[in-house]
Amino acid sequence: MAETGIDKLREHVRASDPDTSHAAAASIDAPHWTVVQERVLDCHLAAGQQGLTDEELLVSYVQHYGVTAESSPRKRRHDLTRAGTILDSAERRMLKSGRLGIVWKLKARMPPAAA
Repeated sequence: MAETGIDKLREHVRASDPDTSHAAAASIDAPHWTVVQERVLDCHLAAGQQGLTDEELLVSYVQHYGVTAESSPRKRRHDLTRAGTILDSAERRMLKSGRLGIVWKLKARMPPAAA
């Protein structure tokens, strides 16, 4: 069986990470996620501590998985945000539009005070 984004997320929790990170990784129910949600998780794993704006997520998604509807990764990121797996990092980055965009990060990668 191929390794999924969920498996990778669990692997990326270090022994030295706070107990909340371990609890977050352990609480993820693999059958719960769709293929696109798994891919969004994979993109966030690849981004690491840097996190991703929705604009950056789309670029990463297309690089890894090919062309998709522009809103699809953003909608699946929203699902993962509602589930508490991806969080607003309180960081902002400039988008192509000149506006600031939210930088989203995996909960397991957030500092304990922020997560």
